[in-house]
Amino acid sequence: MTQAFSYAVLLAVVLKASDEGLFAFLRLRSIKFLGMISFSLYALHYPLMEALWPTVSHNVGLSLWHDALFVALVCTAVPVAYLTFSRIERPLNDVGKKVSNQLAVR
Repeated sequence: MTQAFSYAVLLAVVLKASDEGLFAFLRLRSIKFLGMISFSLYALHYPLMEALWPTVSHNVGLSLWHDALFVALVCTAVPVAYLTFSRIERPLNDVGKKVSNQLAVR
């Protein structure tokens, strides 16, 4: 609960500090990038978390290990999600658009 509240306060500060609020925040390159890979990131985060969990599960009582797992997950998930997006998702979307356009012409 406290972590979610902290993120909400941080987001409010960022939005308040920017001139145009939410729209300026959404135009940031890093936010656009995360939006672009968001489906791949969503689809891959759980399998990656399951793959990384055995490496730290013996130290469950230590929050430092949970923090390390989170950092490892993010450092692994974002590049893997980008590769999945660029090598699988985008090419398949392009094929789907071509097929859809060909069917629409008929």
